[in-house]
Amino acid sequence: MEPMRRLSIRLPDPAYEALAARAQAGGEPLASTASGLLRTILEDPDAKPAKRLRAPRPESRTRRPSHADGPPWLPSEQDPGWAEQMWAAILALHARYPRALAKLEHDWYEHPERAETLAALAVWRSSIDAAAEDPREELAFQNALQQLARALDQTQSLGRPFSADAAIPTEWENT
Repeated sequence: MEPMRRLSIRLPDPAYEALAARAQAGGEPLASTASGLLRTILEDPDAKPAKRLRAPRPESRTRRPSHADGPPWLPSEQDPGWAEQMWAAILALHARYPRALAKLEHDWYEHPERAETLAALAVWRSSIDAAAEDPREELAFQNALQQLARALDQTQSLGRPFSADAAIPTEWENT
């Protein structure tokens, strides 16, 4: 792997907005989009702007794009496999952070505030794992996870804790 160096640049608002729109359309972080564009220009300085700046092809996207009908941690009519993917992501989060999620209720998925928080954390964790470039992202995630752990500690237990081998609930299968 080649050594990498960081670079900070300033852009006028219109250029920044165009870059942000391109990053959102490609479903990737802003810094990754900027880095890719700069590498393309440096690798082929004679390339025409249309070639260098064309929109990414949908099949080349590795991350789920933003949907007009909502963020990726909420159910989407555009994504029929959302429930299975999200259930698996939350189970993975539970397995990765067993101490923080030790007091997760067995029926957390029946409570929108808990389900949406866990889904958002799972999407955030996946995003960090796939493309994080700033350690502050990790620190912010860990802080949010600890806030959830404290909330779980303060929530009166309503029975058995959540078991990671639980099957996807029927409420989610119909999502």
